Order: sequence, then C-alpha cells, then structure tokens
Amino acid sequence: MTSKEKLYWDSWEAHTGIKKMTRIEFWEWFKKNYNSNKAMFQHWDGVLMFDFIRGQAERKKVQNMTGLFQDAGLYVHRFVQLEDLEQGIDIVEEILTNIRKGKTPNSQEWNRNIVNPKFRKPSKEIPTPASRFRDLGKYPKLVHDKYYWEHVELTGLQMWQDFLDLDEVDFTKSVVELYREFANGKLNDIQKDISEKFIEENDFIDDIESGWSSDYNGSVIHDGKASKLTLHQKLMPVFVKKNIGFIDLSDAGAGKSDAGLHTISQLDTKFNLIVAPAGIINNCQWENYIKNAFENASIYKNKDVFKKDFKKSISKDKKNKRRVFYLISYNFISRENGEVILNRLKRQGVDFICIDEGQRTKIRDDTTPSKCRTKLESMISDIRLVKPRTKVLMLTATPVPNTVSEGKSLLTLVTGIKKGYNKITSYNSLQNMAKMHSALQLHSLRYKKRFKNKKGSVIKLDIETIEVKANYILKEHSKKLNNVGFLGMEQIALETKLPRMLKELKQRKHKVIIFTKFVTGIVNRIAEVCDNNKISYTYYTGSDKSGLTGRQEFYNGSQVLIASSAISEGIDRLQDYCSELWFIGQGWTFTEREQTIGRIYRTGQTKPVKIIIFEAVINGVKYDKIVKSNRIGYKGVIHNMITNGEMPDDISPPEYTMQKIISQMTKGQSSSGGKKLPAKLIKNIESMASKSLKAIASRKLRNKHGKKKK
Repeated sequence: MTSKEKLYWDSWEAHTGIKKMTRIEFWEWFKKNYNSNKAMFQHWDGVLMFDFIRGQAERKKVQNMTGLFQDAGLYVHRFVQLEDLEQGIDIVEEILTNIRKGKTPNSQEWNRNIVNPKFRKPSKEIPTPASRFRDLGKYPKLVHDKYYWEHVELTGLQMWQDFLDLDEVDFTKSVVELYREFANGKLNDIQKDISEKFIEENDFIDDIESGWSSDYNGSVIHDGKASKLTLHQKLMPVFVKKNIGFIDLSDAGAGKSDAGLHTISQLDTKFNLIVAPAGIINNCQWENYIKNAFENASIYKNKDVFKKDFKKSISKDKKNKRRVFYLISYNFISRENGEVILNRLKRQGVDFICIDEGQRTKIRDDTTPSKCRTKLESMISDIRLVKPRTKVLMLTATPVPNTVSEGKSLLTLVTGIKKGYNKITSYNSLQNMAKMHSALQLHSLRYKKRFKNKKGSVIKLDIETIEVKANYILKEHSKKLNNVGFLGMEQIALETKLPRMLKELKQRKHKVIIFTKFVTGIVNRIAEVCDNNKISYTYYTGSDKSGLTGRQEFYNGSQVLIASSAISEGIDRLQDYCSELWFIGQGWTFTEREQTIGRIYRTGQTKPVKIIIFEAVINGVKYDKIVKSNRIGYKGVIHNMITNGEMPDDISPPEYTMQKIISQMTKGQSSSGGKKLPAKLIKNIESMASKSLKAIASRKLRNKHGKKKK
C-alpha cells in the first residue's frame, strides 16, 4: 500500500469508525462464512456469484477493489466447474496463498488454473420449480434487507421462467407438485415469502379473464387463425403492474406484441403510445394486431397528429370510451418535427407506452445520444411528472447490441432511474457485466422459447459455416483497396462466395433468403447471378420492399429473397413460407444476426430451420472470420452474460485493421499469383476510391479554412 493510500484509509477509519479491510481479510471472512452460505451458492449462476462477492467487498470497503475483482473472476470461473462445492474452500486457499506471495493479478486472472478440482459433469436433469423451491430449505437465515428481497423476487421470476415452455397439461402437473411443497409445514423464511408471492401471482393467472377489459378479444389472432394466450403473454401484466418500467426479453417470435396488448387490457389504459420501426407500422402489422385484439379501437399513425380534426377525433373517442392507439416510428421521432409530434401527444394524456424493438433506443455514445432517444426520453420524463406511475413496456430479444452501456441505457429509459445505475460504467469488464445482469434481471422476463411443430416436436435449428477459398491478384489494387477499405473488400469477398452460393441454390427447389448487411455493389451482383441462371428472385431492402409488400413477390412465387438489414426487425409471416436463410454478407453485431434468424425461427414454423454462413478465405486470409465472425462472437459473449448470466471464458475483443488484412493478402504476391478481378468490380473499386479521395480532400479544405460541415 502506498503512503497516500494508507493516509486515505486512516482518515476513512477516523471519520466513519468503519475499519478498512484488505483483500486477505476479505477472503478470510469469505472462507469463514463459506459453509453457511454454500446452500445458497449452489443455486446461482456465475454472474450472480460474482455480483455477490463484489457487493460484499464494496460493503466491507475492501481497499484494492481492482485486485479483488480479479480474484473474484478467477474464483467464479473455477467455482462453476466444481462437482463438489466443498472444493470451493480450496480455491479460496489458493487465492490467499497467491496474495501472500505478492502475486499481482493479471487482466484475465480467471483463465489461470490455480487448482485442479474435479469438473462437474453436465446434469441431464433439468431443475423444476418444485425442486428449486425444495432446495431453498437449505438456505441460511438471512437478514431481510434489500439483497434478501431481491433474491425472493429473482427466485420467483426464475420459477415462472421454468414454467414458460410447458404445455397446458405439464404446467398443471408442475403447479400441483409445487403446491405440495408449499404445504410442507417446515418452510423457512425465504420459502414462505416466495410461496406467498407465487400463490398471489398464480391466482391472477387462474382468474385471468376477470381482468380483461370489455373490448378485449382474449385470444391471439394472426392471419385469421385464433389461439389461446400463452403463459408468457398472461404473465406480462403481473410484472408490469409491479414495476414502473419493464422489459420483455423473450426470443423473437415468442409473441411479445400480443403480451403487450394483453397488458393494456389488464391495465385498461385508454391512450396508448406504440413506438416501433417504420417497416412494421407501414406494413400494418401493429395495426392488424390491435384490430384483432380490441373491438372498435381508434388507431392513429405518425402524421395524423397534424390533421385539422385530430383533437376533435380524440375528444370523440374519449366521449365514446374508445381505446386509442397512436403508432409512431423511430424515423418520425428523429425528424425535425418529431418533438412537435411528441409534445402534442403528451398533451392528450398518454397512459401507457410500448417501445417495440427497443434496442433502437440505446445510447451508443454517452456524450451524443441520438435525436430519437433524447426526444423520447424527454417525453417519458414529462409524462411521469404529471402521471408518476405511467407504465413503459419495452419489447426486445436483444438488449445488449454492443456494450454494457447500451444495455444500461435501455433500463434507464423504461424505469426513469439514472442515479441507481451510476456504478455500472461503460467499460465491458467482468464486474460491469455482472452488475448489469443483476440490474436487468429485476426488471425483465426472459422466455427462451423452444419452437415446436404441430406434432409437438421441437424444431431443429442447424447453423452451418461454409468456408470458400479463392486467390486473386490484388497487389496492383492495394492502394485503392486501402482507400475504400471495407466496402471494396466486401465486394471481393462476394465474388469468392458466389460460385458456392450458386451451387447450393441449384440443389434446392424451396425458398431461400439471402441476407447481406451492405447493399451497394452486392445486391445487384447477387441478382445478376440469379438472372443468368434463371433463378427467380425479389428484394426486401431499404429502397425496394416489393418482395414482402405490395405485390408480395416472395410469398407469391419467387424462390430467392435478397434481403438487407430492413428484414431484421418485426417482420412476421416469413416462417410460413421459408425455412432457410443464408448470410452472404454478415452485419457487425450478434443482435442483428439473432434478429434476422428470428424471422424464420419463430412461432408458426413447421420445418427444420437451416442457416448457412458463407465465409471467404482470400489469398489464405480468413477475411470474414477475422472481420465479422470473431466480432459477432465477442458481442455474443457480452449479450449472453448480461442477458442469460453465462460466465465467459474470455472477454477479449478481436483486434485487426483493414490495412493489415490487405497487406497480408498481397504480401509477396506476383502478377501471376491468382485470378484477375472481374473488370466491373475493378471499375467499382476505382470509382469508390476516387470518391473517397475527393471526400478526404474536401474535409482537409474545410479544416484548413476552419469550417465544419453542418
């Protein structure tokens, strides 16, 4: 300890009367209390265990928190692999020995093997709500503080999540089994509190129809087919009523929209604001859901607030006690008149806000949040000043697109709480992800749905990666490629993949979706190959949506749908026509890939789903793996830890530069070292390089004269 640190802690003791604690003292305390807490630990995933250690260390004012975080990371990584929890003491002993020897933890200390315990065999037995509850009898007696009540809440939530994928018969059997456990006269405090909470919530489910508003249909109707509400959809009002803000994290295709509409029925809110992507407002998807769910509902969209008779129409709706829905897209909110629209809606007295595809409201940069986020957050704050208990329900299967701070930003938006999450910083560290996981669990429901066919069998999801190799003469183009960077390399990668793509297409008679993140020079080239081989195709991109709207060419005949990011959110019905999706050009995030797969792997799908990811290997360099797949995998680790509580083995971000990749592809290459690039592709690269150089020159000129582009 430095002299400054010693002075600080001496002052702390003198001022507060609380004794400082060293890392050694903390782990001695942990060891002493290990056996009394062991029964509690066995129910936790690695992230909750890490958060427990972190929270206890902060309460006890441990001096070297950085070192302790590394100790905790190592402990948890080893602990979750133990078959015999008694061996947890051995890990503590080893940590203490290393601290006493003065060993400094490194940045990935949890990867170092310091003990060799017997690894836990994967359990074939899936825990049931009854078995979870029964095991709670071994819990130590805990102080009924905030931590205790959070644990009661999380355990109850976990039990409901265990029920979500059961059919009606199995659900009834499991509830009966659980109630037998409740009838046990020897329940401890935590069992009593959890059982009381569960019984209250289950009584609500049993008497669900009594809470429906008079205009609510009470079933889910899609494409003219009616079905009963799922348990997930019935449960949503339970949690929304208890929380001012809540997030439905259920998988794509689990029925989140209908869960939101059922919540509106139970809350009986009259003026409801739905914020959603433009695509699913323009294609009337939300409008159809509302019409199917509520009788005589009044539905307004985007610009309707500017109509002369808007106020009169709303007044008439209120007089006739008609339920009002206002659908507004993120695009409209982002525009200059977006604030005007929100202000006018606010004056009408918004009762409930549903934010669909909520990941769009994330804050990517803490210093410059998007216009849409700023305006929406301001509106919600203003509404809650007048109506403090106004509920906000966010729907998203992927709350963490890239970073911890993005997930945090969604939570602050729906709850309105900012200071409560100050300890969660923007850095993607193990401790930050653990804090975020704990915070998110308290305000969300996660339904990891297993989709089944009509016979009740689980639909298989098969993801295959196909490597495609090619050698091209690139050295003479290296300067231009460095100027255009990624966009040029994407087109070269496409040329590498096209022959294999065509081979796969010719082997199929069924429909296929071909996804590409980037459109320029990509979409037209795929279409050209299809044309040349008499393969019917259509589009769903930002500029051309004819494949699924208007003429609906994909539904009505075309074999191939060439799609961009526009398809990734909110599109339904594709699962009725297609079960195969190819990534010819991946995006940048795990979120987008999961959302895209969710267009066909969802409720209504009846066939096994096939996903193919094409990866180009150019001149021996694994281009797609280095640039795309590794990056998506890293972001998937962050998402799975925060959302699902899965402790990672490694959280190191991939590192590369496009210049280095191009250099590796051209290193030592002779003029005869491969195929020539197609003339049209060379022309495209030259054109992009020319535009890039002009843009650079223009920026330099503006900077020279001190002018900034508006």
